[in-house]
Amino acid sequence: MFIECIVIIGVFMLMEVVFLKTHHKVWALAMLPLGIVPLANIVLEVVVKRLFHADITVFGEVLILTIAVAVEAALLGFCSSLIESKRSKASYVSISNVFNIALALIFIHNILVRADAI
Repeated sequence: MFIECIVIIGVFMLMEVVFLKTHHKVWALAMLPLGIVPLANIVLEVVVKRLFHADITVFGEVLILTIAVAVEAALLGFCSSLIESKRSKASYVSISNVFNIALALIFIHNILVRADAI
């Protein structure tokens, strides 16, 4: 899932550039927290497992991703306070949280499938 996470973060970075070029700085700032869950998965897979060869239990991996979702949800709440329109704020928070939870569930499912294969 390393490549998929890189692609997701790349798409978010492109969206950041577009928002900054069109002078929508609030929306550019609001996009930043969306990369936390994919970044946590990259750090988990590449840095901890491949670089340091550390053994993390399945529970530990799931816990790290769950904490990443919680941190991201808190930051989304903070960033939503910068958005003026109540309708846009509600849409931003709900869609972003659904995306984060769905992405974390996909990562957790992948972890559980890999654990059964070993």
